Amino acid sequence: MPFVPIRDIHVQYDIHNPHAESGTIVFVHGIGLNMSIWEPMLPYFSQSFRLVTFDLRGHGLTEAGTSGLSWGLFVDDMQELFHALELQSFHLVGYSAGASLALKYSLSYKHQILSLAFLAIPAYCPRKPLTAFIQTRKAQAQIHSMRHLGMDMAKSMTGASEDSPSFQSIVSAYGRMNADFYFRFLELYVEDSPFSDYDYISHPALCIIGDQDPLSLTSYTLASRLLRKTRLLIAPHSANAVFLDQPRLACEWIEDFIGKPVLHQRRAYPFNEEENEQVMNYFDEVYQEGMKKLESNRVIRIQVLGFFRVSVNGESIMAGWNQRYAKSLLLYLALHRSATREQICDALFPDIPLNSALKNLRVYLNHLKKQLEPDGTETAALRMDKEHIALNGIVRCDASKLNEDLDQALVEANPDRQLRQCKELTANLPGTLMSGFYVEWFNEYRLRMENKLVELLKQSAATERRNGNPHGSALLLKKALSYHPEDEQINSLLGS
Repeated sequence: MPFVPIRDIHVQYDIHNPHAESGTIVFVHGIGLNMSIWEPMLPYFSQSFRLVTFDLRGHGLTEAGTSGLSWGLFVDDMQELFHALELQSFHLVGYSAGASLALKYSLSYKHQILSLAFLAIPAYCPRKPLTAFIQTRKAQAQIHSMRHLGMDMAKSMTGASEDSPSFQSIVSAYGRMNADFYFRFLELYVEDSPFSDYDYISHPALCIIGDQDPLSLTSYTLASRLLRKTRLLIAPHSANAVFLDQPRLACEWIEDFIGKPVLHQRRAYPFNEEENEQVMNYFDEVYQEGMKKLESNRVIRIQVLGFFRVSVNGESIMAGWNQRYAKSLLLYLALHRSATREQICDALFPDIPLNSALKNLRVYLNHLKKQLEPDGTETAALRMDKEHIALNGIVRCDASKLNEDLDQALVEANPDRQLRQCKELTANLPGTLMSGFYVEWFNEYRLRMENKLVELLKQSAATERRNGNPHGSALLLKKALSYHPEDEQINSLLGS
């Protein structure tokens, strides 16, 4: 592949159909990837288009250089590359962070851009969850490797199997990434958020997302600033990377849009243009006010299915949980939306007289409050009156979420859909659920959950047998047996 020297780096690029005359399409990949990620989609484009791919600074075979990272640096790199390649005007296609860069480029070099196509462009991501995401991924990369991180990211980017070329291209790209560079790039979303750029879209713009990408579906629904200036299409049977899961369809939609670009959305029935604008502004105000309220709330995340972890507003709280019943008390409140003091005492201190247990509970609650209220916290971590106690804030507990998902899967009437739900729910579950907790109430909670899980696995195994997949059925039964090793029915089915 050829390279172009740009300031402190050499940029790798490739040109397909170099003599095509219908126009030029330039592709910008996302963070952690490289230009090879576009290969599944490129063959579907008409031979009349010139197709340009390249590796961003610090990705693929393009050097990272020594300049301080900024959105502007990447935009300048792109401008110098396009100038060296003598690209006068072109259509710009970007994926994820590459889409954010495509938009930023269009704002600086408006005269060059004919149209924009955003594939899974981040519509909005609140600062706190994004910061927590970065910290979690940093820990993952430090403990394992960037390649291991790529495996994890690929599972959410594409619905392709792990042995597919598309999946492996993501893993390979991440494996080549320098971890420090990757996270410095990712942190630009926190330090210099690009989301306000949507207000200034001035070119025909197409957004494509997958129907199996719940985060994009939700955020696009809320982000009226983006939707009012773009055409949104939702690809069926596709996760985040639509161009990998539906390459032909993505290509057809992009080519169709290039042929008939639209700058603004038509007004929505039954409103006229002015009324339509008022409604969209109202949606945006509701969204902005809602985000302000959400940002001010305490978000308590509790992981207990495997290792025990707690974070408040993205900040991990490591110490203090083995003191004064803090862990047991937090879990009880997380798994019971509201409880009376007597209920808590009966569950946590069944052998202690009630009056003594209530006195002790006051001390334990005070310790728990300190655990959940970092310095500078304005709102109380616990809601308490004379009788009831509850966690105050948005509580996310993996055990309660699994319990809810199991309930939904067990009442699913479609066996094949239930089978898919079962595989999704059990894919990453530990062999022993919620180990390390021996309080009687918690053991009872765990047993009820395991019973639901085993029943779902049995039903799904039966579906696999009916579908003519005895191997898949056996795998599910073995997983069920790991939770209920004495279950005679499971042992009989495996022995038959």
